[in-house]
Amino acid sequence: MVKSMKTNVLRIEPMDLLNPDIIYCKDTYVMALSTGVLTPGGQIVVSRDLKEWKTASFLMNDTNEESVPMKSTMASPSIVFCDDTIYVAFTYEGGNQMNLFSAKDFYGPWNHSVIDGYFPNGSLFEDDGKKYIVWSENEARLT
Repeated sequence: MVKSMKTNVLRIEPMDLLNPDIIYCKDTYVMALSTGVLTPGGQIVVSRDLKEWKTASFLMNDTNEESVPMKSTMASPSIVFCDDTIYVAFTYEGGNQMNLFSAKDFYGPWNHSVIDGYFPNGSLFEDDGKKYIVWSENEARLT
């Protein structure tokens, strides 16, 4: 016998739902999304119940766009919460550096820094306060 499953429909503001990465911090689910455009780009959305989602901020906006190359679209963001700070990292398609954004709150403001080197498919994680990037190009690597 096949049981029918109930499917919940999420109510989400209009946004690109590309390459999501999600964490739970400060009693809130926080999701980082790739965007097809860079300004505003790097959408951060929040939810208390995983059903209703609202835009909290954008990593790149009119006030910080000059610090970010505008030649391509962002690739899969990775988000982590460590030492009371939210970090989001991603590369650009065809880029040769990891862009790292950090903020004390998911509403921003976001600080931008760059890690030189090519980290395709990079994911952030932390263990005992140490921060790592796991990435791959034919084999898994840890930086």
